[in-house]
Amino acid sequence: MNNLNNKNFNSKYSELYDLIYEQKNYEDECDRVRKFFVFKDQIQDILELGCGTCGHTIIFSKLGYQIDAVDKSKKMLNIAKKKIETNNIKNINLILSDIYQLNISKRYDVILLLFNVVGYLDNFELFLKLIKKNLKKGSLLIFDFWNKSAVKKNGPKKSIKFFEKNFLQIEKKSFGKIINGKDSIDIKIETSFIKKGNKVSASKERHLIKYYDLKELQDSLKSEGYELLKFEDFNIPERKPDDVSWNVFCVSKYLG
Repeated sequence: MNNLNNKNFNSKYSELYDLIYEQKNYEDECDRVRKFFVFKDQIQDILELGCGTCGHTIIFSKLGYQIDAVDKSKKMLNIAKKKIETNNIKNINLILSDIYQLNISKRYDVILLLFNVVGYLDNFELFLKLIKKNLKKGSLLIFDFWNKSAVKKNGPKKSIKFFEKNFLQIEKKSFGKIINGKDSIDIKIETSFIKKGNKVSASKERHLIKYYDLKELQDSLKSEGYELLKFEDFNIPERKPDDVSWNVFCVSKYLG
């Protein structure tokens, strides 16, 4: 992961994460991902990389899968642990680790990277090479990512969002800039905390997020022994991505 991103999920951002993404439809996204499971028989064990506070993980666990959930942020995992204990969930195992330094000998039926985790990887080809040790022949690797053609056509847009927590108003501003030659967007986020109309504190952070060309991504998968099963528009089921599909699902199979 790029050094610019390392501290973000161990900062104040981690404490606000669930509030900021409270409206995110985790249930629908898990439903979409489960449909991709048709490409593999007898799925039981899942490895989720970049699990965050386990928004997706908990839903999959309630469907009966055994999940090892990995994140490099101790703060995010602490929040996830509290949620898991509150829900009395027994089939999630939390692991604190960097993705590139993952030391697990187990092989899984499915490996998931959701909520654009691959955008935070600075060497996707190396990741594909390293993660083979955790895949069986025929296992699925499923992730979502930002599509280069849509990013180039539409560009990042400035956004301002407001949230409420314990009578405290939170204002989140984000704006991004394409970094030419690096296939990345430098996103600056400013979060202000407002009480009774007065700003009481603020924080700033930056996220460097990669986007991917469909053909290049397919070539990378093929060169490392994976078969591309499908690209699918993130928002519209069964739709092939085009230059307005900013977010895309990728479903691939490890050939062994």
